[in-house]
Amino acid sequence: MSDNTDETGFELDEAVCICSGTTKRKIIELIEEGCDLDTVSRKTGAYSGCGGCEYDLELLFDAYQAK
Repeated sequence: MSDNTDETGFELDEAVCICSGTTKRKIIELIEEGCDLDTVSRKTGAYSGCGGCEYDLELLFDAYQAK
């Protein structure tokens, strides 16, 4: 695992939300701070546009929310 990939294989600097340009790294940081989906959406703009990031956000919340 490199500094750019997490244990689930996500490329951390890849944009999970194309509309806002929000990276997986930023979303993981917010999840680990205890933010819920609504808060992540407000802080980043993810999950507030086309809906294309919905699946990836669900995966990230499943992988990191319990930690």
